[in-house]
Amino acid sequence: MNDKVLELNEVDYIYFDGTKALSNVSAEFLKNEKVAIVGPNGSGKTTFLLVASFLYPPTRGSVKLFNNGEEIRDKKTIRKKIGIVFQDPDAQIFNQSVFDEIAFSLFQVGRKEEEVKEKTENLMKSLRLDKIRYKMPHRLSFGEKRKVTIASVIAKEPEILLVDEPTSNLDPKSRREIIEILKEVSTNSTFLFSTHDLEAAFELSKRLIIMYDGKIVYDGKTKDIAKNKEILKRYELAYD
Repeated sequence: MNDKVLELNEVDYIYFDGTKALSNVSAEFLKNEKVAIVGPNGSGKTTFLLVASFLYPPTRGSVKLFNNGEEIRDKKTIRKKIGIVFQDPDAQIFNQSVFDEIAFSLFQVGRKEEEVKEKTENLMKSLRLDKIRYKMPHRLSFGEKRKVTIASVIAKEPEILLVDEPTSNLDPKSRREIIEILKEVSTNSTFLFSTHDLEAAFELSKRLIIMYDGKIVYDGKTKDIAKNKEILKRYELAYD
């Protein structure tokens, strides 16, 4: 059985202003892999996730999704299998309450009303959002907004979960809550996340990709890179 679920092959991505964000990027991801994508600002991490989610078509190269070795080409199926959480929650939230935000995702994938209500309630309880169920998401704290966006994406049970900078702009308590939530919700999915937070990367991933100047400069076991201070310093990820 072929466990490959996602493949980027020789991908370039050039923005409309001529900025080359990705250059000859190739990577394969297996079922239920946990992968951190790290690198300094401008290294291409966010663009990598946007291309991997099929939201940005590559300028050159290809992105492919697989099921048991067979490429999936149907756009509707691709949208069901991949979920992405953006770095800025306000770019993703648009409903009038926390409950409605999560429920909307379930209605999108064709769940019936009773099932939507039950699953939404369960998700709110597990992510400790039930006490703010009727609040407007845009008026929540940043950490609460992030939990709401994670809940709305995982409600659809994506096989591939992509999260951009999950611990950025959070206080220590909210950061720890998000890490514990991601540990739990990523159990049965391929999980890719970008981050500046090396401690989170070491805790949440078994494989680590370093990006620098739009290229992949390291792709290997997280436990190996955690001990390699020379590489971390070379790519602006650690300092004495």
